[in-house]
Amino acid sequence: VPETFAGKIEFRDVHFAYPTRSDITILKGVSFTIHPGESVALVGHSGSGKSTCVALLQRLYAPDRGVVLLDDVPIERYDALWLRQRIGTVPQDTVLFNMSVEENIKLGRPEATTAEVIAAARLADAYNFIIALPSGFQTLLGHGGINLSGGQKQRLNVARAILKNPSLLILDEFSSALDNPSEAALASALSTMMQGRTTVSVAHRLGALAHVDKLIVFSKGRIAEKGTYQDLVDRGGEFAKLTNSFGRTDTFYGRTESGFGRTETWIPRAESEDAFTWNSRNSVGPSTMTADSAAALDDVCEFERPWTTGSTVEKTVTLEARNLGALVEQCTDAAHCFHQLAALPDVQSCPSLRAQIMAMANRFDAHNAKWTAELDVPPVPKRAATF
Repeated sequence: VPETFAGKIEFRDVHFAYPTRSDITILKGVSFTIHPGESVALVGHSGSGKSTCVALLQRLYAPDRGVVLLDDVPIERYDALWLRQRIGTVPQDTVLFNMSVEENIKLGRPEATTAEVIAAARLADAYNFIIALPSGFQTLLGHGGINLSGGQKQRLNVARAILKNPSLLILDEFSSALDNPSEAALASALSTMMQGRTTVSVAHRLGALAHVDKLIVFSKGRIAEKGTYQDLVDRGGEFAKLTNSFGRTDTFYGRTESGFGRTETWIPRAESEDAFTWNSRNSVGPSTMTADSAAALDDVCEFERPWTTGSTVEKTVTLEARNLGALVEQCTDAAHCFHQLAALPDVQSCPSLRAQIMAMANRFDAHNAKWTAELDVPPVPKRAATF
């Protein structure tokens, strides 16, 4: 247990396969160094090894070969509890408990004062929606924060990390459930928090790369290239190919966003400003999944119902199950779709309808938890589901 932790990270020829599938090597000789106070984004297609590196940094697993060093000391020599107290993580999937908003945020630092909790909420762009809740910071959230949208949950997650004031900050697709304005507000808050602090980001969206010093590009378990954003674009290599799928255009009521292997389109319809169709489609390569997962996908895709209240509200989600990573991303998008639908004023005015929509979002989350553990099994045909 050292007295200080500067925040230097080094992966030295790291090889790793998950214990449940030891025949599939995820990391294949990965080596890189992140200096104290440096912000680095790990980018690449789904399944390329980015999140696995983050798991190794938190000592959730140990490398099969090679070594992970923190401040030039092998990570296994650190006390695990001491280490995790100095790491702040903003994961893609937010964990909230059946307690008040303030208590959920204080999980980052239980001894924090109410004033510190409020300050963290302001930095995370969460204060305004919190005080609009029935009891403000004392509102009971319910298991999993079922009464909150995906973006609101993520802001609480960021507030928790800000309150913790960690030496090492890990951002694992933190903006995946946020719209553009919320992403920009959080990125601004996090850029202040990142100053002088080692930060590792796993990114699929262009906005998440705005404040990093360096990018590390992964491809099939190896590092393809490293450098600044502009250097990598100018180089015309793997990252430049990935950015070809990026591109963001905004219109008055519609927009298109693209990420690595993902395209999202919001299309306005003439009959109402509140009417739009949402499509998400992945373009990653083929892989497989288990029969149980196939049945679960069938179960999801068979669910079809127009959600209509007052003004026309309809969302269409196209699921292309080309690989397991793609399926997880698509269902995450579907959950995001339901969270955004639940936030619409017409839906909020109908509690029973909102409860059904939130139940579907939770249903997708449950499928994701199962699917993320499965690999290399019979393929599932493409299916389309309309919600």
